[in-house]
Amino acid sequence: MRGYWLNRAFNELRDPAARERWQEDLDAYLDEFPLTDAERQLVRDGDWGGCIDAGASVYTLTKVGATTGINLLQMGAQMRGQSMADFNGFLADQNERLRAFAIPFTDKAGDHG
Repeated sequence: MRGYWLNRAFNELRDPAARERWQEDLDAYLDEFPLTDAERQLVRDGDWGGCIDAGASVYTLTKVGATTGINLLQMGAQMRGQSMADFNGFLADQNERLRAFAIPFTDKAGDHG
């Protein structure tokens, strides 16, 4: 149940009316859910890593991103304490290291080479 109400508050942002309430008055929107003071502060601070640690799902954070204009890559950079340039470099390094483990795809269904 950890993070249930955070996820519920974030998932509600699928509804345009909820996104409008968030944008008009974040505190009033958060009052609609029985969040702890700590959870409310994480949201107010935009502490996405803290939200994850508190039980929020990355899936529901995408709803926050769509509401606030913050994309998942920007959230990831914030969670790692990196600039976007440094985070992009980190991702490029990860991709290069993992390239040897990639499954090659072909145009033929079921044929993986």
